[in-house]
Amino acid sequence: MEDRDLHRHWRELALQLSGVGSWLWLAKDDRIRWSPELLRLTGYPRELAPPSFDRYFDIVHPDDRALFRDHIRQGAEDGHYEAEYRIFRYDDRDLRHVRVRGVIAKDDVGRAISHIGIMQDVTDLKRVEADVRVAERRFRAFMEHAPSGVFIKDRELVHLFANKQAARLAGISLDEFIGVSAHELFPQEVAENLASVDRHVLETGETVVRETNIGTPERQIWVKDTKFRIPGSTPESHLVGAFAEDITEERTVEKQRRQLLAAIEQSGEMILITDERARILYGNPALARILEFDLEDLVGRVPDFMVDVDAETQTLKEVIRTVGAGRTWAGRLSILSSAGRRIPCRVTVSPVREEGSVTNYVAIVRDESREAERERRVAESQKIESIGRLAGGVAHDFNNMLQVILTNAHVALEDLDEISPADLRPMLDEIRSVGERAAGMTRQLLGFARQQPVRPEVINLADHVQRSLAMLARLIGEHIEVSLEAAIDAHAVCIDPSQLDQILSNLVLNARDAIRDSGEIRISIETARPDRRMIEAWNAPPSTDYVVLQIRDDGCGMSEETARMAFEPFYSTKDSSEGTGLGLATVYGIVKQNEGFIDFETEQGRGTTFSAYLPCVSSEVAGIEVEPARAVTRVPCSGRVLVVEDEKLLESLVSRVLMRAGFDVLSAHSPAMALELLADQGEV
Repeated sequence: MEDRDLHRHWRELALQLSGVGSWLWLAKDDRIRWSPELLRLTGYPRELAPPSFDRYFDIVHPDDRALFRDHIRQGAEDGHYEAEYRIFRYDDRDLRHVRVRGVIAKDDVGRAISHIGIMQDVTDLKRVEADVRVAERRFRAFMEHAPSGVFIKDRELVHLFANKQAARLAGISLDEFIGVSAHELFPQEVAENLASVDRHVLETGETVVRETNIGTPERQIWVKDTKFRIPGSTPESHLVGAFAEDITEERTVEKQRRQLLAAIEQSGEMILITDERARILYGNPALARILEFDLEDLVGRVPDFMVDVDAETQTLKEVIRTVGAGRTWAGRLSILSSAGRRIPCRVTVSPVREEGSVTNYVAIVRDESREAERERRVAESQKIESIGRLAGGVAHDFNNMLQVILTNAHVALEDLDEISPADLRPMLDEIRSVGERAAGMTRQLLGFARQQPVRPEVINLADHVQRSLAMLARLIGEHIEVSLEAAIDAHAVCIDPSQLDQILSNLVLNARDAIRDSGEIRISIETARPDRRMIEAWNAPPSTDYVVLQIRDDGCGMSEETARMAFEPFYSTKDSSEGTGLGLATVYGIVKQNEGFIDFETEQGRGTTFSAYLPCVSSEVAGIEVEPARAVTRVPCSGRVLVVEDEKLLESLVSRVLMRAGFDVLSAHSPAMALELLADQGEV
């Protein structure tokens, strides 16, 4: 084989191995010479291969023929061309994508004398390119919709790729983010911090996950980034990949959560959190300290063991009803320590909702032991203060009574020898009547001033208020008119008279203070049953009759804040020298203690009406009448009586009365003297 033939053979073999077919067209015979590989690519048998370009166009896709002709024409002018188009293989009509290159040789006058070209089947390449384009679109769509920022840096730490989320973290557009390094985007300290991690990842290949602030101290932007090395063919071609998630809001929430937890842990008030079934999930240290419980022993238990259920039955029902309706309950409860010690507390229980459903309950409990003791002492001081107010009012009445007693006694003594029993009796009756009035007034004062145990009595409320009007009038002064309007039916309640006097005086004094100049205080009494609002608000038994003591003034009324705090202990709109802030709280406590409730209506500039509801006693009890005292029949007596009294006048009076009755009287001014008399005189 000659060298020329050998070279041709090697060329054809190389083209065949590379999948490239070739052709040669010569102008002298206007025929196309097809290489074996070209015949294989087009599916032509050698004997049927198109001899000319006109016949070759038969296998070109109809939509691509014009394009191919344009390339041939352009090649004729330029001497070469390159094109891609589609053909149908002759044997199986399989559609293939081909890429052709051709060179057209021309003579001196510009006529084509030869046309040599090659063809390569790029169908598989086209499919791969299409798959790559689809994959790229999917990748970019994924990156654009990813919740985190994604970016890639080169060896120089310049951003090669990023999504919008990454650029948004830096506060710039994507175009501004690509092609620059962190030093051009962030403060120097932040940029160097980021770069040091990037260099570490490139050098070690370690994946680094951390949280960092890429903002300023004033405008913090916290991100959680995951950085990793993307291997290249050489160390110099390694890249840095990163995912960055904005956790600023999470950090803020977490910081607030820590602050809230610290506040709860360090709070002086007891805080208890339960699940929706009232099982304890958490108690703060104050609860453990004050109630002397181990917190671990509380978890999972229902907190009914902290309350005297029998004593607080009604209050607990009110709590369950209120929070069960999704509202917050606030009130007082006696909480039990682990040792059974009662602790007076102010309790607020609130439901916690998530997506409309109650998931937890939170109780905030304030130990009011000190407040209760202070309240007790201030209440005592308030009684004394009330006595001081009353003293000026009753001094005049006592003076008049004493004048009657002293005058009658003086006249009787002056005319003792001449006065007849008929003239003496009216004088003595007057002295006794005035003395009884003075004794009644004294009992009323003691009810205000002394620390006495509660002694409930069946009282006709209208009669009691009527008897107290004079005293109340002196309390409020002459510039304010006080009136009473009571229904005809008997208004009997069971209450300690001194407590009733406290209710009256506190509410009337409150009304007086609300009237700036002259005005009117109207007291009304009626019987009523609770309506739906009272039943819901106060858990009042619907079948119970109540006596309603209503005190209405035409004063200044209360603001919204004052009305909200009206019954709060130690809350007062007056100066500390004018009020303790316990008046209405005392009234509230007395009414609740007597199984009643109190409400009020107020409007600024129009006045306030307080309504105290006290349970009626049964008609049988209310109807009992006291039998009038019968005349005492004097019966002669005998025997020896020892009178022990350190007040000389009183001892003398008692001794005379007993001697008139027929007794032999011994008197002593002290216990020691009484013992001596007993030793000397024997039995008495």
